[in-house]
Formats: sequence, structure tokens, C-alpha cells
Amino acid sequence: MLITLYTSRELDSYIGFIKTFESELLKEHNLTGSICEYLGEELPKKGSFKSYNYKFHGIGCGVFKDEITCEYDSFFKKDSSILFSLWKFFKFIETNPDLNPLSQEEVKENINALLESGSIINFYIGDRDTGLFEVKKEYINKLIMGND
Repeated sequence: MLITLYTSRELDSYIGFIKTFESELLKEHNLTGSICEYLGEELPKKGSFKSYNYKFHGIGCGVFKDEITCEYDSFFKKDSSILFSLWKFFKFIETNPDLNPLSQEEVKENINALLESGSIINFYIGDRDTGLFEVKKEYINKLIMGND
């Protein structure tokens, strides 16, 4: 159970980074709501502000702040979830100086623990496993609301 708690810290940091970026991006452009409402229109698909550099692409976004690399996927529609691969999660942990470094194998083991805990699920398109993981909306909402 310690492994789940440990990786939950990394997952919380990952989600927090993404949600902070999205919130700051909206503020930068004097917008409210969800980025999906404005993407490509009022929000440029590529840009820089404060110490963020970002680029939306396909269903993903790459965000770079200081030395942190954060890549994530989303369908960028209302109430869309956060999707990530093992590699994207690993790169975030590896480049974030506030997190303890983990090997790819340790990240994989911890993702399995998060799957078992129900915090994340495998993401399927039809019956095909995409190799991505989806953070459950309940987990995100709980984190945003600060409930335990």
C-alpha cells in the first residue's frame, strides 16, 4: 500500500501541474471556463507566458516550465479527462525537481498499483487498449476539491 501512496503524490503533482497551467493560460487571456471552449480561437495552440512554453497538438499538449516537462493527452472537450502514457508520466517525474527520481520500471510498478487502487484506468478505443491511462474524474475532482 505504501507504493500507491507514494505514486499518488506523483500523480497529484502531475494533475496539479496540468490544472495550474490550464488555469493560468485562461487567466493570461482573460477567459473563464475550460480551455476546450477556446482552443484554437481565443487561445493560441502554441505560445509562451510567464515561465510556461506550450504547444497543443492532436489530442495532446506539451508544457514546459523551468526544467519541468509535462506532456499529457485529452480530447479537450467539456469535462475531458487527463490521459497519459508511461513515458509521459516518467518524463514529468524525471524532470520535476520536487519529486524523488524513479526508474521507468518503478514508475511502471507504481502505475500498476494506481490501476489496482482504481485511481486510473486503462484507456480503450473500442476494444483496443491504447497504452494510455486515464485519470478517473472522481480522482481529479477529489484532488481539486481537497477532499480526502
